[in-house]
Amino acid sequence: MLELSNLERFEVVYKGFAIHIVLSLLYYILVIENHTQLCTKISSRIFVWGLTLMTDFYDIMVLIMINATKYLMSACFWFHMVSKSGLSVQLSKLLVFSNAKTKLEQYPTDSEVAATVLWDAYMQGNIENKIVVDLGCGTGILGLGAILLGARFVYFIDIDKEALEILAQNIADLEIPVRKYKLLNKNVEEINKEYHVQVKADVVIQNPPFGTREKHVDKQFLEKAFTIASTIYSFHKTTSKDFISALSRDHKINSKLIHEFNFPLRASMKFHKKKIERISVGCWKFFKM
Repeated sequence: MLELSNLERFEVVYKGFAIHIVLSLLYYILVIENHTQLCTKISSRIFVWGLTLMTDFYDIMVLIMINATKYLMSACFWFHMVSKSGLSVQLSKLLVFSNAKTKLEQYPTDSEVAATVLWDAYMQGNIENKIVVDLGCGTGILGLGAILLGARFVYFIDIDKEALEILAQNIADLEIPVRKYKLLNKNVEEINKEYHVQVKADVVIQNPPFGTREKHVDKQFLEKAFTIASTIYSFHKTTSKDFISALSRDHKINSKLIHEFNFPLRASMKFHKKKIERISVGCWKFFKM
C-alpha cells in the first residue's frame, strides 16, 4: 500500500466524491425512466469496478465505494417509490376493510386510481409540505399516500371505529411517526360545528359515499370539505356532473373534472355476485378563487 501525502489523499477523496455524484445522477435518470433492473446491474458493477481501484489506496477507496454503493442503492429505491407506479405498489400493500358496512358504502379505493389522483395533486404542489384532510378516510389509502408524498400533516376522519383500527395497523406497518397524523372518530357533520372539533387544512382528498344508500350524503361531504380547505379532490359518480356543477355555483367555488375512471368495486359484501363490478367514476378538483 502506497503512503500518500495529505494532498494526495484529498485528491483521491475528491475524485471519489465526483464519481459518486455522477453515478447518483445516472441512477436518478434510470429510475425516473423505470429501468430498475438496469439500476441493480449497474450497482453491482460499480462495486466490482471500485474494488479494482483500491490497489494503491485501499483504505480510502474502500470507504468511498462501499458508501457510494449503499447510497445509490438507497437512492434507487427511494426514487422508484416516489413515482406514480411506485406509489401504487406501496398503496396496494395496505390492509382494507375486513367487515365492510353496506350503509357506509365501504368499498376500498383502488391503489392505481388513488396513486393517479395523488400524483396529480403532488405534481401541482398540493401535497408536499401541506396539511391534508382525508375525509371519510376508511382504512386510509388517500391520506397515507399523501404522507408518502411528503404531506406535512394528515387528519384522518371517519365515523367507523373498526376502519380506523385497520388504518392504525397500516400506519404501524409504514412506521409513520405520530407527529405526522391525527385520527378522528367523528361523523363528518360534527367537523367545524360550534362546540365540536375544528379542522382547517390546505387540501381535502376524499372518496365519499356516492349516496346510493343514504341520499345526499355526497353533498354533505362536499359542503363540509368546503369549510375545511381551499382545494379539494373528491370522487363521485360521473352521472353526478350536473349536481356537482350546481353545488359549486351555489358555493361560488370552481370545479373541474380532472380524471375519469372505470372504477373497480371489488366484492366485499355477501350480496355481491361478481368479483369485480366496474362503474364510471370521476375525480373533481374544487378550488376557491
